[in-house]
Amino acid sequence: MPKGVLANKQICIVHPQTIHDDVRLHKAVRALSKAEAEITIACIEDMNENSGELEKFAKIWRIPRAPHYFPSSKHPVWLVRVLYNILIANLIQKIQGFLYKNDPLQGMAQRIAQKNFDAVHFINYNSTREALRLQKISGAPYIYETYECWQKILQNKKWLKREAECVQNASAAIVVSEPIREVYSKYAPQTPVMIIYNVAPSAPLPPTEVHQPIRFYLQSFLRRHYGIEIALKTFSKVKGDFTVTIQGPAHEPGYLNELMSLKNELELNKRVIFAEPCSYENAVEVANQHDVGFLFFPEYIDGAYNYNGEWSLPNKLFVYSSAGLAMLFSKFQIATKELIKKSNAALFVNGDDENSIASILQGLIDNPKQIDLMKRASYKWAQQFTQSTEETKLTNLYSSLFSKE
Repeated sequence: MPKGVLANKQICIVHPQTIHDDVRLHKAVRALSKAEAEITIACIEDMNENSGELEKFAKIWRIPRAPHYFPSSKHPVWLVRVLYNILIANLIQKIQGFLYKNDPLQGMAQRIAQKNFDAVHFINYNSTREALRLQKISGAPYIYETYECWQKILQNKKWLKREAECVQNASAAIVVSEPIREVYSKYAPQTPVMIIYNVAPSAPLPPTEVHQPIRFYLQSFLRRHYGIEIALKTFSKVKGDFTVTIQGPAHEPGYLNELMSLKNELELNKRVIFAEPCSYENAVEVANQHDVGFLFFPEYIDGAYNYNGEWSLPNKLFVYSSAGLAMLFSKFQIATKELIKKSNAALFVNGDDENSIASILQGLIDNPKQIDLMKRASYKWAQQFTQSTEETKLTNLYSSLFSKE
């Protein structure tokens, strides 16, 4: 990527949350910084200015001009805390909705408009309504990047209408897989839609030799619809010498305790480890110390088909392969299956069938040579998906956007 291709361009990245480990945020900051754009990061949710988030970005990516947060609200945090301690829960939710969502967003959009940015890049986390409001106010060329809100979009006509409007209003859109690109192109045929993969944070590492005991690994948020209970029940049916490490933050209150109780009930204490989350930049290095990476998305969630699982490409796919791991995914993860099916690096299972998964796991445990072949194939496949390739796509998208002005 030529340095300086976006020199002096003022670009605002709007992110719904202050998540320093978000893959897409890192990708955008890294690519635009290398192209010498001047970056502002605006967060819809309030943040503590002393959190050190910016310092982490600057240190990790060696950004010469550290990006800075553009505060979404001027309301003092202490006031909200006082109100929270005094008022009942439903009332405080309404007040927080006013303080943190409605009024501050309007003010943030107006401040973005006043800055006269050359472009605004909105990274969506189910924040379609906010994206529409920012589009209408800010006035700058707009790149819209979405991820996994398809479950809500396809089941709700209002969500689908908003999403289509977001894409129609955008100068360009970024998605993570071909099925999502096809849907975008259908609802907004005039908007350029580009697939940019959320590749691993570091270069592929050669696979380690297969360990004894064999090491299975899940790097994930601990969420109910990620099939973690099924995984635990499945491993309880498997015999042999193996361990299972599940690593990631628990986003749902009490869920980790439920998983720990299930682990005890299934007598998996000596096999299963719940590890503290690792940092984004160390994800590949940590995963590299294992043998088989897995993710068993259920095909149905509360009776509804899991479109998120079918259409998305989980970041784990690129982390696992860059770490040289054999991989196990659910059969219905069509986007994942289509991308990796010729690699011989992955097996696909029925994510809702514990006995079927257990049979495949047992086959791997009984045949370490197969795991070794899959690990080598995984490492080979990963080398075609590099940060440089995906960063160049993003930079070229911006270059084409500015060349039309």
